[in-house]
Amino acid sequence: MNDMHSHPEKRSQVTDYENDGVKRAALAAKCIFDVGQEKIAKPRQQPQDYQESLPKDPKEALKEIRSILTHMSDNLSEQYARTEGGVDHHQ
Repeated sequence: MNDMHSHPEKRSQVTDYENDGVKRAALAAKCIFDVGQEKIAKPRQQPQDYQESLPKDPKEALKEIRSILTHMSDNLSEQYARTEGGVDHHQ
């Protein structure tokens, strides 16, 4: 029985199109590829680190939010205290 699915996949070189699709990393020398991986390791870890740093307890989360909003409010109050009618008199 001659089934076309029984044949192994044809092997070929990486095409320029395929290489471009992975930002030329497919044909980069291993040492260059490894340096690139090292450069992205920290930014890739950053979202996970941030998520893990967030408060787990809802009350702690609200406390943190209040602290941030209070700080923002204080900064806005100072900014508006320096202006009268939209004009900054302290420049």
